[in-house]
Amino acid sequence: MPIAKKASSNTGKITEVKKNQIALRENNQQRVEEWETAESKKLQAIKDWAGRLIKTKRKINQVTTQYKKLMLEFLSEAYSVFTEVEQSEFANDFYSGIRWELKEQGEKIQTNTPNAALMIRFVCSSDITTKSMSDYSKVLQGASRNNVSASEFADWVKHKTMTAVIEQERQSANNTETYADRLKRARIVVLRVLETREAIPLLSNTTTTWAAEKLIGREGLWLAIGTATRRYDRESFYADINLLAMLTPNIDIEIYIINQIAKVFVNNLEYHENLINEFEEEVWAEELWDKLINAGYEQSDKSNSRWADRQQASRFESR
Repeated sequence: MPIAKKASSNTGKITEVKKNQIALRENNQQRVEEWETAESKKLQAIKDWAGRLIKTKRKINQVTTQYKKLMLEFLSEAYSVFTEVEQSEFANDFYSGIRWELKEQGEKIQTNTPNAALMIRFVCSSDITTKSMSDYSKVLQGASRNNVSASEFADWVKHKTMTAVIEQERQSANNTETYADRLKRARIVVLRVLETREAIPLLSNTTTTWAAEKLIGREGLWLAIGTATRRYDRESFYADINLLAMLTPNIDIEIYIINQIAKVFVNNLEYHENLINEFEEEVWAEELWDKLINAGYEQSDKSNSRWADRQQASRFESR
């Protein structure tokens, strides 16, 4: 369609009018063009600002990605220590030392702060928030509850995602019993297993009540110190076991020792409880006793290996 031409009543000049466009006086048409120019400049400025921010965002994302990668590596290192400490007889001493050091540094630690959180606070100090400390500690606890080895930790977290692990631990804390509660139940399993051995003790002796009280303090568990020496005469398969002394335990020592043994049964606690409750003693007694004893051997081997590695490392450093 041809462009219509219309005379302006005020200026006498002709303004070209496109299809469906309202004809304006020249001064108003100029004003419209000024508006369009201003809006174009505004849009260009907004586009420029957005583009610069997008570049910054990409840089921050790169830093965040690198930070997450490094943090996962650091958490993996911390988890390696955490798993060793949790299985060690020196755990309480270690965590007591951590608490003392944090207090010396002015860090605020609650009396009920979990062990994993103590470790995270120690390595991160005040550089992370309390929430981050709690979240990272949940990652360590989640891996530990799922029996994840130190070498598998990073891959396990990547597979499940850190957010999912944290949420699962949070729900677990809200809906299920704590590890301490399960440990108390596991202690009952240990005592029941020990009861089965009373009928077939390694050593047995009858004495007076007065003498027994003098030796073990009260009725119940007691500790023994002894030696085992293999006979090295040719073709001999025998060893001599000597009971040297019986030590009077106290409740704290009893709880400590039983807790160490009870850790063996915590993960499959329901299975062990069902065995004891649903079947006769002769069905499960040997199985659970072997599990208890073998766990002691495994822990002893790990401790011996750990000390051997440390001694070797110490010799290497001294050279």
